[in-house]
Amino acid sequence: MGSTLMKRNNGKRLAALANIAMGFLALALGSCSKSDNRFANQEIADDPSFKPYSIVRFDKEVMSLDPNKVEEGMTALEQKYGELFDMYLQKGVEVGPATTPVKGDSNKWVVNTETAKVLKEQILTHKGYQSFFHAEDSVFANGLDSEMQDLTNAMQRFHTFFPEKGLPTNILAMFSCFGPKMAVGDHDELMISLEYYIGSDYPYYRMVDGINEYDAINLSRDMLVRDMVLGWAYYCFPSPNDGNGRLLDEMLYQGKLLYIVEACMPKEKPEKLMGYTKDQWEWSVKNEGNMWNKIKDMNHLYTYDHLTISKYINPAPHTVFFPFNEADSKTPEAPGKGGIWLGWRIIASYMENNKKATLADLMAETNSQKLLEESGYNPK
Repeated sequence: MGSTLMKRNNGKRLAALANIAMGFLALALGSCSKSDNRFANQEIADDPSFKPYSIVRFDKEVMSLDPNKVEEGMTALEQKYGELFDMYLQKGVEVGPATTPVKGDSNKWVVNTETAKVLKEQILTHKGYQSFFHAEDSVFANGLDSEMQDLTNAMQRFHTFFPEKGLPTNILAMFSCFGPKMAVGDHDELMISLEYYIGSDYPYYRMVDGINEYDAINLSRDMLVRDMVLGWAYYCFPSPNDGNGRLLDEMLYQGKLLYIVEACMPKEKPEKLMGYTKDQWEWSVKNEGNMWNKIKDMNHLYTYDHLTISKYINPAPHTVFFPFNEADSKTPEAPGKGGIWLGWRIIASYMENNKKATLADLMAETNSQKLLEESGYNPK
Protein backbone atom coordinates (compact mmCIF):
# COMPACT_ATOMS: atom_id res chain seq x y z
CA MET A 1 0.00 0.00 0.00
CA GLY A 2 1.39 3.34 -0.97
CA SER A 3 1.50 6.63 0.91
CA THR A 4 -1.36 8.06 -1.17
CA LEU A 5 -3.77 5.41 0.11
CA MET A 6 -7.38 6.40 0.85
CA LYS A 7 -8.20 9.96 -0.03
CA ARG A 8 -11.66 9.49 -1.59
CA ASN A 9 -14.41 11.17 0.49
CA ASN A 10 -11.93 12.38 3.10
CA GLY A 11 -13.29 15.92 3.01
CA LYS A 12 -16.70 14.67 4.08
CA ARG A 13 -15.65 12.84 7.23
CA LEU A 14 -18.70 13.20 9.45
CA ALA A 15 -19.49 16.86 9.69
CA ALA A 16 -21.89 16.49 12.61
CA LEU A 17 -21.94 12.82 13.49
CA ALA A 18 -18.39 12.08 12.65
CA ASN A 19 -16.75 14.14 15.29
CA ILE A 20 -17.58 11.14 17.24
CA ALA A 21 -14.35 10.73 19.08
CA MET A 22 -15.59 12.99 21.83
CA GLY A 23 -16.07 11.39 25.23
CA PHE A 24 -17.75 11.38 28.54
CA LEU A 25 -16.92 12.23 32.13
CA ALA A 26 -18.43 11.22 35.45
CA LEU A 27 -18.75 13.90 38.10
CA ALA A 28 -16.87 11.79 40.62
CA LEU A 29 -13.16 12.56 40.85
CA GLY A 30 -12.22 8.91 41.24
CA SER A 31 -11.14 7.33 37.96
CA CYS A 32 -13.57 4.41 37.75
CA SER A 33 -15.88 4.65 40.75
CA LYS A 34 -19.64 4.62 40.56
CA SER A 35 -20.89 7.62 38.62
CA ASP A 36 -22.68 10.54 40.28
CA ASN A 37 -24.85 10.73 37.16
CA ARG A 38 -28.14 9.68 38.75
CA PHE A 39 -29.48 8.53 35.40
CA ALA A 40 -26.52 6.20 34.94
CA ASN A 41 -27.35 4.75 38.34
CA GLN A 42 -31.03 4.39 37.50
CA GLU A 43 -32.26 0.83 37.04
CA ILE A 44 -34.23 0.31 33.83
CA ALA A 45 -36.90 -2.38 33.72
CA ASP A 46 -36.40 -4.85 30.93
CA ASP A 47 -38.94 -4.36 28.15
CA PRO A 48 -39.69 -7.68 26.41
CA SER A 49 -41.14 -5.83 23.42
CA PHE A 50 -37.78 -4.16 22.83
CA LYS A 51 -36.25 -6.40 20.19
CA PRO A 52 -32.47 -6.90 20.08
CA TYR A 53 -30.70 -5.23 17.19
CA SER A 54 -28.97 -7.17 14.48
CA ILE A 55 -26.63 -5.73 11.89
CA VAL A 56 -26.79 -5.98 8.10
CA ARG A 57 -23.29 -6.47 6.72
CA PHE A 58 -23.59 -4.27 3.64
CA ASP A 59 -19.84 -3.77 3.86
CA LYS A 60 -19.32 -7.45 3.17
CA GLU A 61 -22.08 -7.69 0.57
CA VAL A 62 -20.70 -4.83 -1.51
CA MET A 63 -16.96 -5.35 -1.04
CA SER A 64 -17.34 -9.00 -2.07
CA LEU A 65 -18.89 -8.18 -5.44
CA ASP A 66 -17.10 -9.55 -8.49
CA PRO A 67 -15.46 -6.52 -10.17
CA ASN A 68 -16.22 -8.11 -13.54
CA LYS A 69 -19.92 -8.53 -12.74
CA VAL A 70 -20.74 -5.42 -10.74
CA GLU A 71 -24.05 -4.69 -12.44
CA GLU A 72 -25.28 -8.24 -11.92
CA GLY A 73 -24.25 -8.08 -8.29
CA MET A 74 -25.96 -4.73 -7.77
CA THR A 75 -29.14 -6.10 -9.33
CA ALA A 76 -29.18 -8.99 -6.88
CA LEU A 77 -28.62 -6.70 -3.88
CA GLU A 78 -31.26 -4.24 -5.06
CA GLN A 79 -33.76 -7.07 -5.38
CA LYS A 80 -32.81 -8.36 -1.93
CA TYR A 81 -32.79 -5.06 -0.01
CA GLY A 82 -34.69 -2.56 -2.16
CA GLU A 83 -34.43 1.08 -1.09
CA LEU A 84 -32.21 0.09 1.83
CA PHE A 85 -29.45 -0.77 -0.64
CA ASP A 86 -29.97 2.45 -2.58
CA MET A 87 -29.79 4.50 0.61
CA TYR A 88 -26.61 2.71 1.63
CA LEU A 89 -24.90 3.53 -1.66
CA GLN A 90 -25.96 7.17 -1.59
CA LYS A 91 -25.63 8.14 2.07
CA GLY A 92 -23.12 5.58 3.24
CA VAL A 93 -20.57 4.89 0.52
CA GLU A 94 -21.58 8.08 -1.38
CA VAL A 95 -21.12 6.58 -4.85
CA GLY A 96 -24.56 7.31 -6.34
CA PRO A 97 -28.01 5.72 -6.65
CA ALA A 98 -28.42 2.00 -7.18
CA THR A 99 -30.92 2.37 -10.02
CA THR A 100 -32.01 4.86 -12.64
CA PRO A 101 -35.27 5.15 -14.62
CA VAL A 102 -35.35 3.79 -18.15
CA LYS A 103 -35.21 6.59 -20.67
CA GLY A 104 -38.69 7.22 -21.98
CA ASP A 105 -40.38 5.07 -19.32
CA SER A 106 -40.13 6.41 -15.77
CA ASN A 107 -42.01 3.38 -14.46
CA LYS A 108 -39.12 1.07 -15.26
CA TRP A 109 -35.80 1.12 -13.45
CA VAL A 110 -32.45 -0.45 -14.22
CA VAL A 111 -29.09 -0.61 -12.50
CA ASN A 112 -27.25 2.70 -12.58
CA THR A 113 -24.22 2.01 -14.78
CA GLU A 114 -22.41 5.11 -13.53
CA THR A 115 -22.63 3.90 -9.94
CA ALA A 116 -21.45 0.46 -11.02
CA LYS A 117 -18.49 2.06 -12.76
CA VAL A 118 -17.49 4.03 -9.66
CA LEU A 119 -17.76 0.92 -7.50
CA LYS A 120 -15.56 -1.05 -9.85
CA GLU A 121 -12.91 1.52 -10.71
CA GLN A 122 -12.57 3.38 -7.40
CA ILE A 123 -13.34 0.74 -4.80
CA LEU A 124 -13.54 -2.92 -5.82
CA THR A 125 -10.28 -2.91 -7.78
CA HIS A 126 -8.46 -0.63 -5.34
CA LYS A 127 -5.81 -2.78 -3.64
CA GLY A 128 -5.62 -0.53 -0.60
CA TYR A 129 -9.34 -0.63 0.06
CA GLN A 130 -9.40 -4.38 -0.41
CA SER A 131 -6.58 -4.80 2.11
CA PHE A 132 -8.42 -2.69 4.65
CA PHE A 133 -11.65 -4.57 4.06
CA HIS A 134 -10.02 -7.96 4.57
CA ALA A 135 -8.41 -6.73 7.80
CA GLU A 136 -11.77 -5.39 8.98
CA ASP A 137 -13.60 -8.54 7.98
CA SER A 138 -11.17 -10.67 9.98
CA VAL A 139 -11.81 -8.58 13.11
CA PHE A 140 -15.57 -9.14 12.82
CA ALA A 141 -15.43 -12.66 11.39
CA ASN A 142 -17.46 -14.07 14.30
CA GLY A 143 -20.17 -11.45 14.05
CA LEU A 144 -21.18 -8.51 16.22
CA ASP A 145 -23.69 -10.13 18.56
CA SER A 146 -22.03 -8.71 21.66
CA GLU A 147 -21.99 -5.17 20.27
CA MET A 148 -25.60 -5.42 19.15
CA GLN A 149 -26.68 -6.54 22.62
CA ASP A 150 -24.82 -3.62 24.19
CA LEU A 151 -26.40 -1.25 21.69
CA THR A 152 -29.83 -2.70 22.43
CA ASN A 153 -29.30 -2.11 26.16
CA ALA A 154 -28.16 1.46 25.56
CA MET A 155 -31.04 2.28 23.23
CA GLN A 156 -33.57 0.86 25.66
CA ARG A 157 -32.21 3.28 28.25
CA PHE A 158 -32.29 6.10 25.70
CA HIS A 159 -35.93 5.31 24.95
CA THR A 160 -36.74 5.39 28.67
CA PHE A 161 -35.20 8.84 29.05
CA PHE A 162 -36.55 10.22 25.76
CA PRO A 163 -39.73 8.31 24.84
CA GLU A 164 -40.69 10.99 22.33
CA LYS A 165 -37.51 10.49 20.31
CA GLY A 166 -37.16 7.83 17.65
CA LEU A 167 -34.74 4.93 17.68
CA PRO A 168 -32.62 3.41 14.91
CA THR A 169 -34.76 1.18 12.71
CA ASN A 170 -31.88 -0.85 11.30
CA ILE A 171 -28.15 -1.07 11.92
CA LEU A 172 -26.08 -1.24 8.74
CA ALA A 173 -22.38 -1.96 8.52
CA MET A 174 -20.55 0.16 5.95
CA PHE A 175 -17.23 0.19 4.26
CA SER A 176 -17.25 3.88 3.38
CA CYS A 177 -13.66 4.05 2.13
CA PHE A 178 -12.83 6.35 5.04
CA GLY A 179 -15.69 8.65 4.20
CA PRO A 180 -18.40 9.11 6.84
CA LYS A 181 -17.72 7.28 10.06
CA MET A 182 -21.42 7.24 10.68
CA ALA A 183 -24.59 8.25 8.86
CA VAL A 184 -28.34 8.14 9.38
CA GLY A 185 -30.62 7.02 6.58
CA ASP A 186 -33.99 8.28 5.38
CA HIS A 187 -35.90 5.99 7.75
CA ASP A 188 -33.59 6.30 10.76
CA GLU A 189 -31.21 3.55 9.69
CA LEU A 190 -27.96 3.92 11.61
CA MET A 191 -24.92 3.17 9.46
CA ILE A 192 -21.45 2.61 10.91
CA SER A 193 -18.18 2.26 8.99
CA LEU A 194 -16.38 -0.79 10.32
CA GLU A 195 -13.03 0.09 8.76
CA TYR A 196 -12.60 2.57 11.62
CA TYR A 197 -12.55 -0.27 14.18
CA ILE A 198 -9.80 -2.65 13.06
CA GLY A 199 -7.59 -1.86 16.05
CA SER A 200 -5.51 1.07 17.24
CA ASP A 201 -2.29 -0.81 16.53
CA TYR A 202 -3.19 -1.58 12.91
CA PRO A 203 -0.12 -0.15 11.12
CA TYR A 204 -1.76 0.93 7.88
CA TYR A 205 -4.00 3.48 9.58
CA ARG A 206 -0.97 5.76 9.50
CA MET A 207 -1.14 5.70 5.70
CA VAL A 208 -4.70 7.05 5.57
CA ASP A 209 -4.95 10.71 4.68
CA GLY A 210 -6.57 12.48 7.64
CA ILE A 211 -5.92 9.90 10.38
CA ASN A 212 -3.35 10.99 12.95
CA GLU A 213 -1.72 9.25 15.89
CA TYR A 214 -4.15 10.84 18.31
CA ASP A 215 -7.06 9.53 16.20
CA ALA A 216 -5.71 6.00 16.04
CA ILE A 217 -5.97 5.33 19.78
CA ASN A 218 -9.76 5.21 19.41
CA LEU A 219 -9.93 3.11 16.22
CA SER A 220 -10.65 -0.11 18.03
CA ARG A 221 -13.59 -2.46 18.27
CA ASP A 222 -14.35 -1.58 21.88
CA MET A 223 -15.26 1.97 20.82
CA LEU A 224 -17.93 0.86 18.34
CA VAL A 225 -21.01 0.98 20.57
CA ARG A 226 -19.96 4.21 22.25
CA ASP A 227 -19.63 5.84 18.86
CA MET A 228 -23.05 4.63 17.73
CA VAL A 229 -24.78 5.89 20.88
CA LEU A 230 -23.01 9.25 20.69
CA GLY A 231 -23.79 9.50 16.99
CA TRP A 232 -27.46 8.88 17.67
CA ALA A 233 -27.45 11.57 20.36
CA TYR A 234 -25.99 14.06 17.87
CA TYR A 235 -28.69 13.13 15.39
CA CYS A 236 -31.55 13.47 17.88
CA PHE A 237 -30.25 16.71 19.38
CA PRO A 238 -28.66 18.90 16.71
CA SER A 239 -26.76 21.94 17.92
CA PRO A 240 -29.03 24.94 18.59
CA ASN A 241 -26.10 27.19 17.71
CA ASP A 242 -25.46 25.62 14.31
CA GLY A 243 -21.74 26.08 14.84
CA ASN A 244 -22.05 29.83 15.40
CA GLY A 245 -22.09 29.97 19.18
CA ARG A 246 -19.53 30.96 21.77
CA LEU A 247 -16.99 28.59 23.29
CA LEU A 248 -19.23 28.22 26.35
CA ASP A 249 -22.19 27.28 24.12
CA GLU A 250 -20.21 24.61 22.33
CA MET A 251 -18.71 23.22 25.53
CA LEU A 252 -22.11 22.83 27.17
CA TYR A 253 -23.78 21.43 24.06
CA GLN A 254 -21.13 18.73 23.82
CA GLY A 255 -21.28 18.22 27.58
CA LYS A 256 -25.03 17.57 27.42
CA LEU A 257 -24.60 14.86 24.80
CA LEU A 258 -21.84 13.21 26.78
CA TYR A 259 -23.94 13.23 29.92
CA ILE A 260 -26.71 11.45 27.97
CA VAL A 261 -24.35 8.79 26.68
CA GLU A 262 -23.01 8.22 30.18
CA ALA A 263 -26.61 7.63 31.28
CA CYS A 264 -27.12 5.14 28.45
CA MET A 265 -23.84 3.27 28.98
CA PRO A 266 -23.42 3.17 32.77
CA LYS A 267 -21.05 0.21 32.85
CA GLU A 268 -18.30 1.80 30.77
CA LYS A 269 -15.21 3.33 32.31
CA PRO A 270 -15.28 7.12 32.04
CA GLU A 271 -11.88 7.39 30.37
CA LYS A 272 -13.04 5.03 27.65
CA LEU A 273 -16.21 7.03 27.11
CA MET A 274 -14.09 10.14 26.82
CA GLY A 275 -11.75 8.50 24.34
CA TYR A 276 -8.82 9.14 26.68
CA THR A 277 -6.06 6.94 28.00
CA LYS A 278 -5.93 6.43 31.75
CA ASP A 279 -3.03 8.89 31.99
CA GLN A 280 -4.93 11.54 30.02
CA TRP A 281 -7.95 11.07 32.23
CA GLU A 282 -5.96 11.37 35.44
CA TRP A 283 -4.14 14.47 34.17
CA SER A 284 -7.46 16.14 33.47
CA VAL A 285 -8.85 15.28 36.91
CA LYS A 286 -5.70 16.56 38.59
CA ASN A 287 -5.63 19.82 36.61
CA GLU A 288 -9.34 20.60 36.35
CA GLY A 289 -9.12 23.82 38.34
CA ASN A 290 -6.07 24.99 36.41
CA MET A 291 -7.80 24.40 33.08
CA TRP A 292 -10.96 26.21 34.10
CA ASN A 293 -9.04 29.20 35.45
CA LYS A 294 -6.93 29.34 32.29
CA ILE A 295 -10.01 29.66 30.08
CA LYS A 296 -11.34 32.47 32.25
CA ASP A 297 -7.98 34.26 32.51
CA MET A 298 -7.62 34.25 28.71
CA ASN A 299 -11.17 35.60 28.26
CA HIS A 300 -11.97 32.73 25.93
CA LEU A 301 -15.21 31.53 27.50
CA TYR A 302 -17.38 33.94 25.50
CA THR A 303 -15.35 34.09 22.31
CA TYR A 304 -17.00 33.52 18.94
CA ASP A 305 -13.67 33.00 17.21
CA HIS A 306 -13.90 29.68 15.35
CA LEU A 307 -10.15 28.99 15.42
CA THR A 308 -9.92 29.51 19.17
CA ILE A 309 -13.00 27.38 19.79
CA SER A 310 -11.65 24.58 17.60
CA LYS A 311 -8.49 24.36 19.72
CA TYR A 312 -10.59 23.55 22.77
CA ILE A 313 -13.10 21.27 21.04
CA ASN A 314 -11.58 19.41 18.10
CA PRO A 315 -9.60 16.16 18.37
CA ALA A 316 -5.91 17.00 18.71
CA PRO A 317 -2.79 15.64 20.44
CA HIS A 318 -3.09 18.39 23.08
CA THR A 319 -5.31 21.28 24.10
CA VAL A 320 -2.77 23.98 23.32
CA PHE A 321 -4.01 26.57 25.80
CA PHE A 322 -3.43 24.20 28.72
CA PRO A 323 0.38 23.96 29.18
CA PHE A 324 2.55 21.48 31.06
CA ASN A 325 2.04 21.20 34.78
CA GLU A 326 5.02 23.31 35.91
CA ALA A 327 5.17 21.52 39.25
CA ASP A 328 5.80 18.19 37.57
CA SER A 329 7.83 18.14 34.37
CA LYS A 330 6.92 14.50 33.79
CA THR A 331 3.20 15.24 33.64
CA PRO A 332 2.03 15.19 30.01
CA GLU A 333 0.33 18.11 28.36
CA ALA A 334 -3.44 18.37 28.53
CA PRO A 335 -5.06 15.91 26.11
CA GLY A 336 -7.13 17.22 23.20
CA LYS A 337 -10.79 18.22 23.56
CA GLY A 338 -10.16 19.74 26.98
CA GLY A 339 -13.06 22.15 26.46
CA ILE A 340 -15.44 19.22 26.01
CA TRP A 341 -14.10 17.57 29.16
CA LEU A 342 -14.87 20.72 31.12
CA GLY A 343 -18.25 21.08 29.43
CA TRP A 344 -19.25 17.65 30.67
CA ARG A 345 -18.08 18.58 34.17
CA ILE A 346 -20.24 21.71 34.15
CA ILE A 347 -23.31 19.78 33.01
CA ALA A 348 -22.73 17.11 35.65
CA SER A 349 -22.50 19.83 38.29
CA TYR A 350 -25.67 21.47 37.01
CA MET A 351 -27.64 18.22 37.19
CA GLU A 352 -26.28 17.54 40.67
CA ASN A 353 -27.56 20.94 41.82
CA ASN A 354 -30.92 20.55 40.04
CA LYS A 355 -32.08 17.14 41.19
CA LYS A 356 -35.61 17.54 39.84
CA ALA A 357 -34.37 18.17 36.29
CA THR A 358 -34.84 15.32 33.82
CA LEU A 359 -32.63 14.67 30.84
CA ALA A 360 -35.38 16.13 28.66
CA ASP A 361 -35.33 19.28 30.82
CA LEU A 362 -31.57 19.47 30.37
CA MET A 363 -31.78 19.30 26.59
CA ALA A 364 -34.58 21.87 26.50
CA GLU A 365 -32.51 24.45 28.40
CA THR A 366 -30.49 26.37 25.79
CA ASN A 367 -29.39 29.32 27.92
CA SER A 368 -25.72 28.51 28.46
CA GLN A 369 -25.17 31.32 30.94
CA LYS A 370 -28.05 30.07 33.09
CA LEU A 371 -26.69 26.53 32.98
CA LEU A 372 -23.26 27.75 34.06
CA GLU A 373 -24.54 29.93 36.89
CA GLU A 374 -26.92 27.30 38.24
CA SER A 375 -24.26 24.63 38.05
CA GLY A 376 -22.27 26.21 40.86
CA TYR A 377 -19.19 25.00 39.00
CA ASN A 378 -16.00 26.25 40.62
CA PRO A 379 -13.21 23.65 40.62
CA LYS A 380 -10.15 24.40 42.73
